Amino acid sequence: MKNSASYQSVIRSIGQQLDGSSLGFGAPFRVGQETTSNYGTSGLLGVGLEFDINDRITVYTDLLFLGPLLVKTTGEYKSEKISVGSDNSASLNYASGGYSFSTQKISIGGSYLLTPKLRLFASLENEKMTTKAESPVAFSVNTGGLNTVGTLLEYVSATNSETISIAGLKFGVTYDINLNRN
Repeated sequence: MKNSASYQSVIRSIGQQLDGSSLGFGAPFRVGQETTSNYGTSGLLGVGLEFDINDRITVYTDLLFLGPLLVKTTGEYKSEKISVGSDNSASLNYASGGYSFSTQKISIGGSYLLTPKLRLFASLENEKMTTKAESPVAFSVNTGGLNTVGTLLEYVSATNSETISIAGLKFGVTYDINLNRN
């Protein structure tokens, strides 16, 4: 039987893209296309603990909570919306800036040794990710020329912070292919 503690590090990248179409009724009638995309990279540091109950059963926990630590959280976002009206008008709304995120992850689980190399495992996992857009540049151009440069509303919406929570049960099997040459 062995009991152990280990330090863990994880590099995580995230990328998202949202494409949408808009349709405006009225005078003038408007049709538009909108694309929002972002990406970022972050590093996590944590600790893993493992305890053998007996020769077959092991319980463990992983706590990844010090992020962004290894890699400075970096990334960028971009949003653009193009629309055309029935009165021959057109407009472009554009915003871009920096993007950051941080995360904490906790997992608690156990495993059962089925054969000397085959193990069945299950764990409860909970992760909370916080994303934030920052340093925005925003403008709107229409057929009459430059319309606005970074209004207060665009600044507030472009620097929005979001929290994403993910929780669930993970289970499966592992097979030891013995890469250790001892």
